[in-house]
Amino acid sequence: MVGSDLADLSGLPQRGRNRAVERCLVDNHIDVEAIDFGIGSLNHGFVYPAAQLAVLCDAEIFGRYQSPSARRLAVRRARLRGGRAPVDFSELAEGDLVVHVEHGIGKYLGIQELEQGGTKSECVVLEFAEDARLYVPFEQAFLISRYIGIGKRFPPLSNLGDAKWSKTKKAAETAVFDYAARLLDLQARRNTLSGYPFPPDSKWQQEFEASFLYTETPDQLRAIKETKRDMETEEPMDRLICGDVGFGKTEVAIRAAFKAVMGGKQAAMLVPTTVLAQQHFETFRSGCLITRFGSGC
Repeated sequence: MVGSDLADLSGLPQRGRNRAVERCLVDNHIDVEAIDFGIGSLNHGFVYPAAQLAVLCDAEIFGRYQSPSARRLAVRRARLRGGRAPVDFSELAEGDLVVHVEHGIGKYLGIQELEQGGTKSECVVLEFAEDARLYVPFEQAFLISRYIGIGKRFPPLSNLGDAKWSKTKKAAETAVFDYAARLLDLQARRNTLSGYPFPPDSKWQQEFEASFLYTETPDQLRAIKETKRDMETEEPMDRLICGDVGFGKTEVAIRAAFKAVMGGKQAAMLVPTTVLAQQHFETFRSGCLITRFGSGC
């Protein structure tokens, strides 16, 4: 066990804290003769299974961090623990790429049971560059998440103890803040402009909507009503319709497109795949939008 060589926040000298720890361990029936107490500088402990060694720092026991960086680390870990969704390791296969918040991209090797001082505990085993292994206790598993990349290229594994991951993470955080600032600036400029107010529903709009073959759900009717209300105001429209598959999002879009065309404007639908484009083309055609107004497909 390692404690800092500075005084405690309460003024208790380090050697006195060592004796306090010893008494605490004895009260919990732990053999203090098997524990070496030392004075040094350590932000958090670690486990070295090959040497049958476990090192704890006093901050982890007392919950007091004498250095601002260690205190920030503790606060950050608490925030991550509360804000990150737990990983279901049963859904990970051996060899899957994962991301450790503090160490970078590694390879998941499974869960291994380790015995330390007669106590068995399970750890998540991660492999990093140069065959380095990291054993993450389950209480710190919240620091691990599944790697989600773009395309089929796999990134190289990170090096343990390398500053490259910290620089990459810092650059990503800076890029996110810059992008958020651009979005705020864009939204602020949009709010100073006037939009195009579409006219109220016409007779054709009412007849078109009456031809809908199904009964609208309450949420669908609400989305349609609010979308039309947005279109009829002078403020630039900014609405996102969310819903599961089969809940009628396309019908909302069709009615909004019909209203736009009746207001003398064109309507475009952007979709991510050719198959989806064909499906929406058939839907619009079955709704008579294309035959009535023509198509630019």
